[in-house]
Parts: sequence; structure tokens; C-alpha cells
Amino acid sequence: MGNIPGMSEGPLRLTAGAPPAPQGSRELLGFCDRRIVVVRPAKTKVEYMPQTPVPADPKTIGEHKIKKRIEMRLTQALIAKQLGVARATVESLDRNEYRPLGRVRRAIVAWLGFDPEPR
Repeated sequence: MGNIPGMSEGPLRLTAGAPPAPQGSRELLGFCDRRIVVVRPAKTKVEYMPQTPVPADPKTIGEHKIKKRIEMRLTQALIAKQLGVARATVESLDRNEYRPLGRVRRAIVAWLGFDPEPR
């Protein structure tokens, strides 16, 4: 590839005062050797806490989990990561559509610190 008159050698970088994130760069044009590197914030996904009512007298394992999650101000995504389950599993537990068994139940009981439904 030939050089463009008036352009300096080396990659073209546009930064906002911080080093570029390790996301790689993208080619500007297929026939151009210049690259633009854009710095993105480390966390771009917005997480929010919906106003779920706290159960006054929790009875099921799901209600106990909701109460503790809200008291600790944690999202369903964070709980899912801590328990090692899918977020859909946590959502089903919050709606009492799922009765956990085996590994999932043991993880929830360990996270709660007690077994709300002893067998």
C-alpha cells in the first residue's frame, strides 16, 4: 500500500485521555492501513433494581431469597453469578415457579445461611 501525502506514519488513535481498552481495533477501510481505536467504558450494561415488594413473612425458599436479595440491594444477575445458575433460574425462583433441587438448592441454602424448608 502506498502512503497518503501529508499523513504521518503510524496508526491514527482517537482517545479520551485514557488508554484504549483491550478490545482490539477495527479497520477503517479495506484499502487503508489506518485504524481508529475508541475507548469504551469498562461497564456499559445498565443494571437496575426494580421495586419488588419485600415479603413480610417469607415461607418458601424463593421468598427468603427475594427478601435477602432486596435487603442486600443485589440484582438477579449478581445472585445468579454467585449461585452459579442462569438468571432465568433466579427469576423463576422469585416468582415461585421453580422448586430447586440438588446442587441449586444446596447453593441457595448456603447463600441464605439456613434452610427455610427443612426436609
